[in-house]
Amino acid sequence: MSYLFFSELFIIKVINFFLFLNWSSYFIAGIIFYQIFKNGLKPKYLLLLAICVFLSLFNAVEKIVHLEEKYNTHFSPYVICTVIGMFYLLMLLVSNDKLTSINSPKLLKLGVITYPLYLIHQKIGFVIINNLGIHYNKYVVVFSILILMIVLFYLISEKFEPKVSKLLKIRLEKINNVRKN
Repeated sequence: MSYLFFSELFIIKVINFFLFLNWSSYFIAGIIFYQIFKNGLKPKYLLLLAICVFLSLFNAVEKIVHLEEKYNTHFSPYVICTVIGMFYLLMLLVSNDKLTSINSPKLLKLGVITYPLYLIHQKIGFVIINNLGIHYNKYVVVFSILILMIVLFYLISEKFEPKVSKLLKIRLEKINNVRKN
């Protein structure tokens, strides 16, 4: 059975709709990296990470044809796989506490603002790229979006998130107090 046929099955489409199979390997890898950080490097984690890496690379390479048609540009599978592999290696080093020598408050702050970036980058970035990328130099547009996103996410993590977090904490404490009584 070919991959194309398998991916066209209705049940696979339904499962993919709810579980985001093309992206779940990254989420699962994040959980595994946390387990490595918490419990140390173990063979079972390396096996699970190897599966995640394989799925991430497989899904990325499978998307190349679609992306090339959509954006009318060439995507190198070697570059894509190298970048994905480097991120997995970087996260393995971080979770295994091998990069403590480069820890700094500035890098920690940069790490904190990446969570809102992770949550909303795709929708905002793609809308801007799709609307401006056809009129302006695509590299200038991408770089401008990168700068815009960093500023936006800094504001979210510094101004919005602390206020919302404080409000949610107060509400949760009230709910917890009601349950205790």
